[in-house]
Amino acid sequence: MPTSLAGSAPVLEIREWRYRDGLEPPATAADFDDSKWEVIRNAQVGRGKGGTSSGWYRTVLTVPERMGGIPIGKRPLQLVVLANAYAEIWVDGDFKIQYDPAQPSTASKNQLQGYEIAGFNKPNVIRLGARKPGDKLAIAALVINGPISRPVSKYSIRYARLEFASGPAK
Repeated sequence: MPTSLAGSAPVLEIREWRYRDGLEPPATAADFDDSKWEVIRNAQVGRGKGGTSSGWYRTVLTVPERMGGIPIGKRPLQLVVLANAYAEIWVDGDFKIQYDPAQPSTASKNQLQGYEIAGFNKPNVIRLGARKPGDKLAIAALVINGPISRPVSKYSIRYARLEFASGPAK
């Protein structure tokens, strides 16, 4: 169900995930079988064993007709995931580079030159380009607690949401 954050544009909060503790096996493929994983409806609950630990969160999101009464049509969208404390995000089996709207598109951090995570307790903003209602997005997030040198808490996804992107579709 689309929701709106106070004073902002409409968003679609992602509330249901499939979850598994640990790194192995990698769960990045769009068609990865996560059917035996735990279903969680509150990704904000701390998970893991403490110390340096990690886990996989997966979901399939269907692009809705509207968000907050605004038709999606083929408007550019973005996925925003804020993890406690680090996350790597895959959409439809492809690793997605962090998009930094403050940098020009020619900046090296926006190029597909390798893995990049947003950093400690910073949102991953993934430009999805123009999507149409009914499109399915297979989302996988590997979340690691931190700081990695001295982890002080369990890991979680503080929020994950689909929202309209500003500027041209990428």
